Amino acid sequence: MTEDSLIYTFTLVYVPTAIGTTSIIKTNAAEVKIQCHYPRKQLVSSDGVMPVWKQHASVMLAEQTLRFSLRLMTEDWRQERPSSSALLLAEVMYVEASIQRGLHAVPLRLYVDRCVATLDPSVDAQPSYAFITNHGCLTDAKVTGGRSFFKDRSHEDKLQFQMQTSRFPQDPRAKMFITCYLKAVILPMATDAEHKACSYLPEAKRWVASGGDNHVCSCCETTCTNQRRSRRSSPSSDEEPAWAGESTLGPILVPGAAPERLVGLPDLSGEFSSSLVPQGLEPTLEEPAVSTLVLCGLALLQVVVVTAVIVYRRTQKSN
Repeated sequence: MTEDSLIYTFTLVYVPTAIGTTSIIKTNAAEVKIQCHYPRKQLVSSDGVMPVWKQHASVMLAEQTLRFSLRLMTEDWRQERPSSSALLLAEVMYVEASIQRGLHAVPLRLYVDRCVATLDPSVDAQPSYAFITNHGCLTDAKVTGGRSFFKDRSHEDKLQFQMQTSRFPQDPRAKMFITCYLKAVILPMATDAEHKACSYLPEAKRWVASGGDNHVCSCCETTCTNQRRSRRSSPSSDEEPAWAGESTLGPILVPGAAPERLVGLPDLSGEFSSSLVPQGLEPTLEEPAVSTLVLCGLALLQVVVVTAVIVYRRTQKSN
């Protein structure tokens, strides 16, 4: 001990042992002297003497920056597609959520907790369409009957999903933004009601989990909560730590005239009053397609009339 420091000195001794059932070793014995210095001028009666031990995984994650991101991908999922590139109405778009982190980070699993489509890059903008709700339930296929689902995971720190584009017909802006609330947990951690990726199969009329137990999706029709955690008044020290953040994708351009319904989808005007989909985002069919059908009909009628005239004149000449 000195006037300013409290000093601990000890020796760390390493003695190698034989490998497995063999009688050989591949390391040398070592002896390291360690000396720790702590300042004496602090209130040790009420505050712990540093360092205070923390869980290794928590320290590593606290010392690095986790960045959540959303990317619009090509159909084969191999490269990013510029969000400014136009998508046809009802065309399938491929979205990838991911975590960007350090090279030596602990293993993490990413979840998409909720997502909303808006006309502005604000999650509170109106009109809006919430298509992932209830801690990871992708509701778009249930509401519209579209081809929307989570893909099976290829990487734990990524989660991919696809859905068909839509528009807000009451607004002339041919664009939309997608904002998602993402969260990550340390592996290994089992899926549960608050950590899942569930898709609805319209043909089978049931929910399925991406790479997990379908039972965790049973709450998608009600309210998903983790019963084990809800009984606690405060977080427990043995809970798996989780990190969360928002990410916005867009603007995604969806050009076209004011639509009436989505191409290839059933008329769901009666279902769009549900709480899952705010009024205003309805399936649509673009007017250019209707105009094309009308022009084709007029052209066919003209051909029929001309043919009838030619046949009549030939009949008159023969008489």
